[in-house]
Amino acid sequence: MSMSEESSSSRRLMKTLNNNTYFSEDLWLQIFPYFRLNVIFKFKCVSRVWNFHLSSPNLIYKWIQFNADNTTLPWILVYIFKQKHLRKFSIAYLESHSPYISNHNGFSFEFLNGNPNSSSYSTLYFLGSSNGLVLCLRNTFHYVCNPLTHKWVQLPPTPHQDDSERLSTLTGFVCDCFTFPTTSYKVVRIPPWHRDSNKFSIQVFSSDLGKWNLYEVYCPEGVNLRFPKGASDLIIHNNVLYWIHHSSIVAYNLENNESELRQCRLIDLPDRGNGSTRCLRESNGSIFYARIKMREKTLCVWVLQEENFHLFHSSIDLHDLFADMVIQIRADLNGSRWRRDIVKVFGFDPVDSNVVMIGYKHYIWAYNTGTRKYDELCHPFFLGNPHSAFDVVYLPLVLKVMPTVLPPRSW
Repeated sequence: MSMSEESSSSRRLMKTLNNNTYFSEDLWLQIFPYFRLNVIFKFKCVSRVWNFHLSSPNLIYKWIQFNADNTTLPWILVYIFKQKHLRKFSIAYLESHSPYISNHNGFSFEFLNGNPNSSSYSTLYFLGSSNGLVLCLRNTFHYVCNPLTHKWVQLPPTPHQDDSERLSTLTGFVCDCFTFPTTSYKVVRIPPWHRDSNKFSIQVFSSDLGKWNLYEVYCPEGVNLRFPKGASDLIIHNNVLYWIHHSSIVAYNLENNESELRQCRLIDLPDRGNGSTRCLRESNGSIFYARIKMREKTLCVWVLQEENFHLFHSSIDLHDLFADMVIQIRADLNGSRWRRDIVKVFGFDPVDSNVVMIGYKHYIWAYNTGTRKYDELCHPFFLGNPHSAFDVVYLPLVLKVMPTVLPPRSW
């Protein structure tokens, strides 16, 4: 359905519903899962009755089920950038998603400033996202929120409040919104250790239990791990943790927490070469590993299946993309040297695994490995954080926009 056809259909629906005094819940559930999010949010403004029905957990659950594999669902990339001595956050998105994003002030995350423990002057860091919910950190406080609905909750203090390396801590977040009637989510933190070790600690928070639990995990015999330097991503998929460790991926099944055998395992990474940038992310229900070879200007993508990586896309030629990068960036940098060695893979489209985010400084493109076409992402004006030509993106996080309902507090 095109945007014009959808608008015409919306007007007819409003006229039909306004001319009738009563509709069963089944009717709302049958009609509205077919509409886009921005249309539904416009409908919520019609009256209190409409807002009540369109905020129903039953309808939201039905909409999420119906749209789970919809590749047109909007998404945004949230990230931190340094500007002089300040850290600020911004977002980027496709022009086609602008009707959802630019007219919705929730993506400024200003609704979190109403928390008495929060200061709008301190940096808001984004640590994870899953099915519409976002895990944030400000000062020493963790929050889980949905920017689409402006709902948020502050988590209990972490086990080590004196942790001075919070941003060094590996943090993973996952939300299960497909188990009716309530959503649940889980936060996993792995604090840093400072020398090679055959064990490490994990901290797990579950929204169902409402508390943090601590566990000690052991390495396979003869294996010692070193905490990863720099930013590294902790992925939670099917209740298993994954993160990159040198030429391997460390994997640990959280279901082992309640057993005596709490042991991680190692999965070999494919094509481990120098002069490349790499990224491990989840997309459309699978784990993907992407790597760009800078010298050859090629992109390779693998998918993890049954504990092994299988080639998904092989040696995609990026010369055209790199050429467009050079033209635009050199113009903005007034002739300054363009360094291809800091081109990064930021992630994947959360619902279309063919789309890879590739960036240089704060310039970000969505590259479709199937069509070989690419689009530069937009940066909104409403955040009031304009970029300079030298700003660099770090801690990028892809957020799928969904009306997921936060579960009731259990603590």
